[in-house]
Amino acid sequence: ALTTLARLVNALGPDFFSRADPGAAGRDPSAGVLLPMLAASLDPASPDATTLAGDGLALFVAALRNAPSGAPCGALLALLPAAAALAAGSTDAAPAALCAAASAALLAPDAITACAPALESLFTSLAPALNARGSLMLYAAADAVGAACPGGSGWPLLRGLACHAASGLLARPCDMDTTVAGAAAALLARLALHSPSAAAEVAAEAVATSPDAAAGVAGLLAPGAHPVAALAEALAARYDTLPASGSRRLVAHALCALLGLGAPGMAVGLPTIAAAVTAAVYEEEGAAGGGGAAAAAAASEQFLFDALTS
Repeated sequence: ALTTLARLVNALGPDFFSRADPGAAGRDPSAGVLLPMLAASLDPASPDATTLAGDGLALFVAALRNAPSGAPCGALLALLPAAAALAAGSTDAAPAALCAAASAALLAPDAITACAPALESLFTSLAPALNARGSLMLYAAADAVGAACPGGSGWPLLRGLACHAASGLLARPCDMDTTVAGAAAALLARLALHSPSAAAEVAAEAVATSPDAAAGVAGLLAPGAHPVAALAEALAARYDTLPASGSRRLVAHALCALLGLGAPGMAVGLPTIAAAVTAAVYEEEGAAGGGGAAAAAAASEQFLFDALTS
């Protein structure tokens, strides 16, 4: 029944919710079935949770993706904590729960913070538990939540994941999968663009809570330097491994935002940072036919000077 209903929701799309209104005469009463079925199948305390969770989460994702934009969706969003609890109990449920989180953020970004504790727990608990493929889904969902929520309201609930990402990038050697490290760098770069000071706090927290990160930073920075200097160097070092040009530009702009903090010790990463920013400007200038390496070097020099003096 859950699979059949999910197919019906996907087939009808937003029309499902208008045509399946039990309060309107002559309309299909399926909407009166949707929420009770979701509540029953997503209940972590149910003895049938193991059996029903997979199909229940698939129906939940279908409902979130097809719900009409701007329509009241509080009842659907109220089920997010249950989905998060299922993912915390079994990583098999994690992909669907992460899809649900991203879809909920896109559907109702203003309301998603009402589920902040559940989502924060979801992202934080899954961060060390997933393999490379699962981690990529985790960072993609987190990026969607952070980008969709207005005024940066989504970033506080991603704090634990951001600290995990920073800990992995700051460790020496970094044992993160290359693609996962790139996704982690992109998430931290977006955070740095939103709030450089928040990124600096994340770097300090990562060093304070992770012995591997603390050891990596100690081997790079002089005493008294701020850990955000090591984070900036780590982001710059990941520049060439990022597959998408958009991610590379994102990191380059984030590096300039971090330079603008004027944190102690930032000079240690300047060669790596300058190389990344120059590469980004060269890529941009090259795409626009802007004069090659010399022009890129001059533009990046001005870019860095503006960042350091702003």
